Amino acid sequence: MFRQIKSAIIWAYIYRFRILLFKILIAFVIALIIEYVYRDIIEFLQVSKQIEFLLYILVVKWLLLLAIVLYLFFSIYQVFKKQKDEHTMKHNKKKEILHKKQLPLTAEQIIQQKLKQRKR
Repeated sequence: MFRQIKSAIIWAYIYRFRILLFKILIAFVIALIIEYVYRDIIEFLQVSKQIEFLLYILVVKWLLLLAIVLYLFFSIYQVFKKQKDEHTMKHNKKKEILHKKQLPLTAEQIIQQKLKQRKR
């Protein structure tokens, strides 16, 4: 039974963060492609004896990898910020509805809306 619960929790998180997981997978594939192209260019430059360009290519490689990592951190930040904002909005809405002084007013507003709908 514990296995089923654990599996359900894991699949719930996978479903919840599927877009983020997809972005991470794509970023990993792009990083592998960058590494493959980098090695190919290094090999070509060594064969053609143009070693003075190696530093520039190394810098470009690390800038691209850094850009990918920053993009992933930004994506993760957005996901958790969005969840926090949704939680805050739900909490504020519950507070607003359940406030004792406003409860009769809210009930009256709901009744008035229902009466208007019936008149139509």
